[in-house]
Amino acid sequence: MNEPSRDEPRHDPPPEIPGYRIEGVLGRGASGVVYRAVQASVGRAVALKIMHPQTVRSRLAVRRLQREARTAALLSHPNIVSAIDMGRTQNTWWFAMELVEGQSLAERLARAGRMGEREALRVFIPLCDALQHASEQGVVHRDVKPANILLTPEGKPRLVDLGLARVDDDPLLTRTGATLGTPHYISPEQARDPSSADVQSDLWSIGATFFHAVCGRPPFTGESAAELLSDVLYAPVPDARDLRPELSRGLALVLRKCLSRDRQRRYFTPAELVADLERVRERRPPDIRSASLEPGVQVRSRRRAWGLAGGSVAVLIAVALLAWRPWAPESDAPPSGSGGDEHAAHVARVEAELGSADAVLARVWSGVEAVRAAARAPEERAAAERLERALYRELAVALYGVQRTLDELVSQRLAEGDFAGAESLLDEGASRLLSERTGFVLVELPEERHRRGLELTVARLHMELASGREARREALVAALGEHARGPLRAGVEQHLAAGDWAAAWEALAREPLELCAEARLAAPKEVDAILIEALVPIRTELAQLADRLRDEWVRLDRELRELVERLAEDARAELDAGESSGVVATFEQAFERERRVRGLHWSGPAERGERFTRAAEAAFEHRRASLVAHERELVLRAAVARLAALEERSDAALAVRRYTEAAELWSAQVDDEALAVLGRAIQLRRAEALALEAFLACATEGVRRGAGGEREVVHQRIRRSGTLRCGADPLRSGFKLDGPNGGSVEYLLVGEKVGGELLDAGALESFVDGRACGLEEARVELQRALFRYREGDLDGARALLNSGALPEEDPLFAHLAGLLSGAREEHEERLVERALAASVVARRELGAIHTDPARLQRVEALLREEGDVLSAAQKADLHALVATLRADSQSPTLATFREHFRPLEARLVGLDRVWMRFRFDREEAGAWESGDWHFDTQGWTQTRLASDLADLVEIPCPRLLLVALLEVDRHPLEVTVTFDQPPDRPPDLLAISILGFHVAFSQRGPREPSCLVDTGELAAVLERVRSGAGVPFAGFAAGRRHTVTLRVTREGGRVRVEADGVELPGGLRNVPGEARGKSLSLRALEPVRLIEVTVEGGR
Repeated sequence: MNEPSRDEPRHDPPPEIPGYRIEGVLGRGASGVVYRAVQASVGRAVALKIMHPQTVRSRLAVRRLQREARTAALLSHPNIVSAIDMGRTQNTWWFAMELVEGQSLAERLARAGRMGEREALRVFIPLCDALQHASEQGVVHRDVKPANILLTPEGKPRLVDLGLARVDDDPLLTRTGATLGTPHYISPEQARDPSSADVQSDLWSIGATFFHAVCGRPPFTGESAAELLSDVLYAPVPDARDLRPELSRGLALVLRKCLSRDRQRRYFTPAELVADLERVRERRPPDIRSASLEPGVQVRSRRRAWGLAGGSVAVLIAVALLAWRPWAPESDAPPSGSGGDEHAAHVARVEAELGSADAVLARVWSGVEAVRAAARAPEERAAAERLERALYRELAVALYGVQRTLDELVSQRLAEGDFAGAESLLDEGASRLLSERTGFVLVELPEERHRRGLELTVARLHMELASGREARREALVAALGEHARGPLRAGVEQHLAAGDWAAAWEALAREPLELCAEARLAAPKEVDAILIEALVPIRTELAQLADRLRDEWVRLDRELRELVERLAEDARAELDAGESSGVVATFEQAFERERRVRGLHWSGPAERGERFTRAAEAAFEHRRASLVAHERELVLRAAVARLAALEERSDAALAVRRYTEAAELWSAQVDDEALAVLGRAIQLRRAEALALEAFLACATEGVRRGAGGEREVVHQRIRRSGTLRCGADPLRSGFKLDGPNGGSVEYLLVGEKVGGELLDAGALESFVDGRACGLEEARVELQRALFRYREGDLDGARALLNSGALPEEDPLFAHLAGLLSGAREEHEERLVERALAASVVARRELGAIHTDPARLQRVEALLREEGDVLSAAQKADLHALVATLRADSQSPTLATFREHFRPLEARLVGLDRVWMRFRFDREEAGAWESGDWHFDTQGWTQTRLASDLADLVEIPCPRLLLVALLEVDRHPLEVTVTFDQPPDRPPDLLAISILGFHVAFSQRGPREPSCLVDTGELAAVLERVRSGAGVPFAGFAAGRRHTVTLRVTREGGRVRVEADGVELPGGLRNVPGEARGKSLSLRALEPVRLIEVTVEGGR
């Protein structure tokens, strides 16, 4: 930077900037003044840029200053001027930056002329490296030129002006191109649309600046802005060696590649340019084939382009009249009677065609050329020249019409805001109009002046298009920003105050055209690039507001969830204390009341509400279900206890055949609400007592019918005969059997009367005649079976149950079966113990991942000896395991692996290992299970994101079963996972589980990224790594592709981890349990895209 000139005019004194002492002026521009100053706190010399007070009213100028400061703060490179501070004071904005003593490259070239090749390489290689650093931080300079490159006294270059700020005293800055970058160095795509500038645009500009440095002039040197931009867009690029023959061929090739209009031929990154410049510096050829470059042009043979001013119709008319001269003397006409008859006839035909209303000038030109080629005599040549002048007059008029029509059409599109339509007209309309009006294409026009006029018109209109776009963008940014910070924010606040989260979110999620309508802007018919660019700062503000909205929802949701837990604990305590009436309903009402208080109701579309957590609602549903289940359990427990007491009383009555008493006991419980949960059991026990009562009544009737007759009774295996005698009610008083010798034996039917013998079951059954009692035989047999059970004759009851004579549809049939099953309790308990022991062994064998030779024999013995107590599912799994073990007794072939795993590619590695590759570029990827992931045209990604760690563990994820054919117990297993991280953020949490090991990566918040390997429960491992446990690693960058390689030796409990090719320190020496982990799976809390997995293991 230069010292202030003593001859410069007087200006207002500089404002006072707190913390800085101003010492002098370094430079002045339209937007502000740059001062030499000292930062008082540290005594450091700085350059202080202060905006003019009147410029502060321009929001665009303020934003440019802010952008320059913030962009400089992002960058840290020795060849980029660094930012120090920024602020506002006394109604103006200021920006303090590093002070660089020295001169600009523009001043150096103006004073000392062009540079030598070696000196230029020393300057431009560091500058290109600075551009590489900027591009890696997402920064595009957009205005690289000699004036923005400072040279220290030692010759070290520094890149400045990162805000595209205007500098009026730059001698090469055109009036019309200030907001586009400087036309001498601007890229073609930036000339057409400033918003399209990217790192390749900077590479064009650095190439043009390099060209100027070594050749003493820019690549294009038009006399006006329009002519200059036309050259940038259309003129051939000169070869630097035509101007400086002593330059190396390698440097000339590098400059031609920088200045390629075809972006596919240009350098893609500054790093590529640096590599070639280093080769040139070392006198090695650059990595460029001349055939891959655009053709150049030799300056010495190039025809000097003639100028056309910016775009007035009057100048266009003047250009047209250069060819059409109505004031030319008539002596131009050929003399009468000259030339041969044949040539004259040819001339006449061409004249007639030219004079016709539908003349195609390109075809006429062919005729004129033929006439000129055939002319031999002077008069024939004069006739040819006359035809050529006439054609030029017609062509000038036609070209003027093309230019005027194009001007009107493009102007109309610009007035309507149809920038895409205007660009389409400029890209295609000019050629189409030219062809329609003349039959020519641009490159076939007879003379360069004809092409030049149309090219300059197109160039001027491109400038107007760029200016219109910029003006539209600024207007949109201002209007939309005012709307977002005013009515939109106020509306969101009102919705939040009313608890209407859905309306607040809808307001923040407005589509671009809806935002324009709300801001009362003339919205375009569709979303275009200008609107999208204008929305970037607005979207940032809305995103911040949306984040605040989500944070507030999450806070309230978490608060309500904690309250739900407390309410549920209180409700459970009430249930345990015996309060069962309305406890769950009170819990539900409390939750709804607290949710209304916090306004946590979502009334919008369900898919929009998915962005908000539902932790409280999920906790409520879980706790409510738990309370309902607990309430039912308590009710059931109380009912079962009471049922046991009733059964004790009932069994006592049934034991002495007081069936009526038992039936009355159970009948009294039918309508008891406390026993409602056991209603079916009560009904069955009542039905059993009534059936026994009927059976006993039928036996009593048999005794009564046999009174007075001879009867044989077998009681306690003693056979007696005699005359049966009974009273009016044998059920109460029993009966007597009088023997032939005068002896008498008394028998009782029930155990109520003292004295006599209680008739045993067999003897009592002999008195039962179902037909005589009017009962169906099957019904009587069911009663008989129940009677035998109650009399202790279990085998007799079971024989009847299995006889097929009982009515199986009768509920008492199943009841009896259950009673008999319970009677064999001791036997069943022994079977249960066997089943439990066999199940433990089965689970161990099924869960094991080793394949020792004795395993097959153990499984076969288990099936043979304990098959009667194993479940059907266990036996099926064990039979499948036997088949697998038998197959594994021979090494599986490559075809076996392909059939089982269905990889995209598989091959054998050595004698005992196999390698497989899986690609996730379709809905299915071999034997992988997709879980809750889906194919999104590029890879597999989550269908829905987990709300918390517990949800992450539960959501089904991509999974591959590994142990079917791979020998993973004794041989190491190597797995490489390739995934893409979206550009918006790095992964908060990523976990890969393999064979019982969990490898978790976390880079949450300000903590250093860490990796943890463990064999514990996955949820616990995820909690630990998010708390900072594990070893540090470089982290996974957003918007990049990453690889994770795991080498697992299960036998030694060793896991080695590589992240993006870098092995992480430490590892794990801990073998997972036998039943832990047989698969490979991937989980991520943030979105990732699974691209490829390779697996290599033993076979």
